[in-house]
Amino acid sequence: PALEACVQDWWGGMAALASEYEAAVNFYVRSFEAASVTGQTHRAIVTAVNIGNALCALNDPQAAMAWTGRALELARPTGIAQHISLCLTRLAENLRRTGQLEAAQAHVDEAGALLQGMADSRNYGILLIISADIALDRGDGVRALALLQQLYELGLQLQHDDLRYPVCRGSAQAWMLLRQPRKALDKAQQAWQIACKNGSATHQISVLRILAK
Repeated sequence: PALEACVQDWWGGMAALASEYEAAVNFYVRSFEAASVTGQTHRAIVTAVNIGNALCALNDPQAAMAWTGRALELARPTGIAQHISLCLTRLAENLRRTGQLEAAQAHVDEAGALLQGMADSRNYGILLIISADIALDRGDGVRALALLQQLYELGLQLQHDDLRYPVCRGSAQAWMLLRQPRKALDKAQQAWQIACKNGSATHQISVLRILAK
């Protein structure tokens, strides 16, 4: 069972990268179950978060929230800031998608407090992405751009090229809010190029929705 948790998690990751989210959920659930019975708490937490991410991609935020909440219940007793903050930020994303912006912001604020002194981490990058999306949902393009600039700089520092997509996608939305269509189009085109290069159907659809506006 211990090895099974690792194998199923790997297959889940491969399915998610291919935007095959239903298959990813099935693999991840099997990984979670194997990790739970073999005491692999770290893997169980991360896998539960990944299940939530996949369900979010399938536009099922309620189910995603249940799994992310489960991850948070496992993470809190560990006292590990990185685990707890990851669950909080992903839960904030689920809440954002259901329109619960105040609750989403509260979770982001709690995660931010845990990540003090870790502003150079990937977890902080996830926090910035979700914080920017909350700002966009509130119609605050200026705040969103400021957060995305931080994300851009963090991506360069960490050499995490995949952070370029949320920077471009979010910037396009922010410039639209600020009535700057040319700047919005430029960022949307950059996001489209990144999405096509990465082969992410989910990201391509998101960009097409922006371009359609």
